[in-house]
Amino acid sequence: MDAEFDKLYEIGAHTLTDFAVEARYPTIYEIPQEIAREAIEIAKLVMNFVLNKLQIKDVP
Repeated sequence: MDAEFDKLYEIGAHTLTDFAVEARYPTIYEIPQEIAREAIEIAKLVMNFVLNKLQIKDVP
């Protein structure tokens, strides 16, 4: 097992799961703008981590 994946937990990737449902049903729960921005930043960190693991340098 690759211990580097612990970094995903450290950056808060596990918090993104909550947005999978909440973002689809905005009439039930509206995500505050600051929390949405934070989630986007975490998603970018996760994407960069995965791309690095796959050794992909150029992403359109």
